[in-house]
Amino acid sequence: MLVSTALVPAWLAAVIDVSFLPAIAGVLLPPLWRSRNLRNLAFPFILLALTGANLVIHLQALGMLTSGSDRALQFTLNAVTLIMVVIGGRVIPVFTANVLPEAQVRRLAWADSLAIGSVILVLVIDLFPALHALTGPVALLAAAVNMIRMVRWRSLVTRRVPMLWILHLGYAWMVVALALKGLAGMVPVVTPSAAIHALTVGAIGSLTLGMMSRVALGHTGRAIVASTPIIAAFILINASAILRVAIPIVMPEFYWSELNVAGLLWSSAFALFVIHYTPILMQPRIDGKPG
Repeated sequence: MLVSTALVPAWLAAVIDVSFLPAIAGVLLPPLWRSRNLRNLAFPFILLALTGANLVIHLQALGMLTSGSDRALQFTLNAVTLIMVVIGGRVIPVFTANVLPEAQVRRLAWADSLAIGSVILVLVIDLFPALHALTGPVALLAAAVNMIRMVRWRSLVTRRVPMLWILHLGYAWMVVALALKGLAGMVPVVTPSAAIHALTVGAIGSLTLGMMSRVALGHTGRAIVASTPIIAAFILINASAILRVAIPIVMPEFYWSELNVAGLLWSSAFALFVIHYTPILMQPRIDGKPG
């Protein structure tokens, strides 16, 4: 719910928020089009679709729509899942193979295609209530195919390389989220919120933290090696996800205590990132190159 204040009325906050993603899409689209980068050309349009979903949520909060925000939010979560499946499938095996060539990372073309296609199918099914009976089986299929994909990435061999295992764990949380989404209508103890928290706290939290940590080092000319505070942040974000997903299922009587602890762990993880990387990002590249 949007709250109007003396400084920022609710409608102005909505305008500012809804304008962000189109601005990013406008920056991305021209260079992608000029370079004929067809592989990434879809992403500005995905951002525009997310803008539409965001607009629906704001309009309902402003009282201009009576419904639609729930479906818009579900579309947003599915779209973000699709982005993680596409981008994760490109970069995670490549990063792993570059650092650990002995792992012999392999990719399966059919699994890559089916992993993306099944998530797109989940997204489409969630848009149409008449198809919701298919959500469980298709989500379980998507989880299974993405797990097969991960097996070929040799995730277990990354356990001594934090900058790699955080990405593999983040992707694994996405697989867990799809599995929980599939089970939510079949197993009474599994609720839809468990899938949402596996996705948001676990997958989005881990992949965001892992990629920001990696990019901040690489783009400042530093070795891509996790420091002790950042390893701690990686552990904290995953501990937060475990609590947020597992406790409501296995010990629901501790829900409110778990909620507070999970929130503290999540906040602490990103606080460590800010504290550690702010000095790094405020300085010039250490190799003297521009950027």
